[in-house]
Amino acid sequence: MSGMKPDPQLAEHVDVSALSAHDMPILPITLAAMVVAFAMSVAIGAQDVSNALGTSVGSKAITVKQAVYIGAICEFLGSLAGGGVAHTISHGIFDSSGVSAATFRGVMASTMAGAVVWLFAATWLGLPVSTTHSLIGSLVGIAVVYHGSSSVKWATIVKTGTAGESSVKLKCHDLLHALQQLL
Repeated sequence: MSGMKPDPQLAEHVDVSALSAHDMPILPITLAAMVVAFAMSVAIGAQDVSNALGTSVGSKAITVKQAVYIGAICEFLGSLAGGGVAHTISHGIFDSSGVSAATFRGVMASTMAGAVVWLFAATWLGLPVSTTHSLIGSLVGIAVVYHGSSSVKWATIVKTGTAGESSVKLKCHDLLHALQQLL
């Protein structure tokens, strides 16, 4: 049995539409997730670095080039400093105990892709946005659609929402101004 090799002609005639997500190879999903993760890092950098260092560049305390270097170094080091937020997003938003590994990978990749689109759009429009809240909102939506609202860990949602409430209130006037510019 272990010495058998797949027939290449047979492989050409497999009906891919009949395969479930569980039967699909992991490599294409992993490569797609890597591309989305890279795009997300660019989007997060565009949003976070401009927010964190915009005043320093505007006041001419540092140059744009220096801000890019500082931002790149600090964002990279920040990603190594801990994984609390990543752990909360991947395990603390909804009960994923009944979700297969393949479905979970697809859900997380889709959530990241949606956040990338939203981050690029919000940055382009000059809107304040939270990457974390974008991801959490996507996961809550998926959990409610597939498993009902009882699968959502609402205590975690309230905790993360309360932490971001003050920053949202401070940026509401920016959002209203941006909407006035669009209209």
